[in-house]
Amino acid sequence: MNGIRIGQGLYTGLEQAVTSRPLELRQGQVIMGHVNKYFTNNMAEIQVGSQKVLAELSTALNTDKNYWFQVQEGDGKLALKVLSPISPVNNDANTDTLLEQWSLPNTKEMKQLTTMLLKENLPLSGEILSLAGKWMKESDSPKALDTIKEMIQRELPFTKEVFASLMSVREGSSMNSLAEKLWNELSASPAVSPALQAVLKELATGENVDLPDASLIKDQLQKLLHTIGYTYEHDLLHSKTDGGKGAVEWNQLKPLLLDLLKTDAPVHVKELASALTDKVTGMQLLSQETGPIMQLMLQFPLHFQNHSMDATMQYSGRKTKDGKIDSDYCRILFYLDLAHLKETAIDMQIQHRIVNITVFNKNHEIEPLMKTMIKGLQEKMKDVQYTLSSLEFKFFQEDKMEKLDLGLHKLMPAYYKGVDYKV
Repeated sequence: MNGIRIGQGLYTGLEQAVTSRPLELRQGQVIMGHVNKYFTNNMAEIQVGSQKVLAELSTALNTDKNYWFQVQEGDGKLALKVLSPISPVNNDANTDTLLEQWSLPNTKEMKQLTTMLLKENLPLSGEILSLAGKWMKESDSPKALDTIKEMIQRELPFTKEVFASLMSVREGSSMNSLAEKLWNELSASPAVSPALQAVLKELATGENVDLPDASLIKDQLQKLLHTIGYTYEHDLLHSKTDGGKGAVEWNQLKPLLLDLLKTDAPVHVKELASALTDKVTGMQLLSQETGPIMQLMLQFPLHFQNHSMDATMQYSGRKTKDGKIDSDYCRILFYLDLAHLKETAIDMQIQHRIVNITVFNKNHEIEPLMKTMIKGLQEKMKDVQYTLSSLEFKFFQEDKMEKLDLGLHKLMPAYYKGVDYKV
């Protein structure tokens, strides 16, 4: 298991979020904070959530109260305008104050949205509230609120296209079923690109993919991810920057779907193509890279012993100096919906090539079976210079651990909280 390049090129061409960057404020945004201390020339240190900012205040304020501040144009420095004090006990009043400030309707969606943003102490603006409230109402989904929170926290482009892509990851049909439905719809149409039909057939049936063969897993997984189009933007950018020397063969799902969406195909066909495109883009948006630390979110159709499903993999780790994945220190979570075991999550943590594995499932009967596999698994890992330290079973409780929600990273917390990488 040498350092491989599964993640190579996944980010290039997409606007990625960096979770550890300092707070970025733009004119018109409203933030909640309090004054820590004053300096000369009306400058003050303002506490905004867990971060501190230096700003110019035109009004002297109490240091023991929270206030609403609006970001103003400053002469080369941050300027904040005080809107009003914040009620420490009446959240409804705080919400109503902001909605009134921007002349926004006091609807259920708006109150839910504003309350959530206030609770998380995220920067607000009238434009964000207006757009987000509209999207929440149109989607009519309980997951819309968390999706909007995700967009703001990651500082992703606040567009309907990004919202739709992230929503497609959280809910909707599987990638496998969408590929199969679209393949069936297009198989009888001679006008459709043969390349698109071939890619859809491969994804829907598992043709040309034999993942159970361990010796081929790395190469076939890389080929599968390329076929889906996870590296599309990187490949496109590379083809332009090298003067066209490296001609790109567009045998990838994503660009072929984008071409289909430009045609006069039937509405229901375009809806399937759009949903499948959103699914791929959503995964790309959830992948991020911060310095040497990287997080990959990947989903792909998997066919195993006459059973079809979507396999989801989340990788958190660091890169080596030459840009490869460091396989000595990482954490990988797999989410599978198996034919007999049903919902199964596998959490694998690796430090100094020492491996700890936790299997989550609702069936206690697999625990004794797992114990019989330890010796064989230890030997297999030893063959590739890893040491199995533990193999543990945990019950998959719906009230404590919902079905993997990719945006929230319930099993694999974002920002690496509680994970000791010893970097």
